[in-house]
Amino acid sequence: MKVTKQHFELVARILHAAYPIEATDITKAVIEDTRRGIVYDFANAFAEENPRFDRDRFLRACGIEE
Repeated sequence: MKVTKQHFELVARILHAAYPIEATDITKAVIEDTRRGIVYDFANAFAEENPRFDRDRFLRACGIEE
């Protein structure tokens, strides 16, 4: 299966939405660290799959600010 821009956008929307609204500060920190790790794993995999993949743009779309 060829991975397309639409796949990248779909994953970014899902990961961006994966943030707890109602959680304690400690829980939010743990979940955010986990989410950040997952986002970076996806970004690395997508970069390997597609040399034109814009890693920074994907991270921003996922809500990760460098």
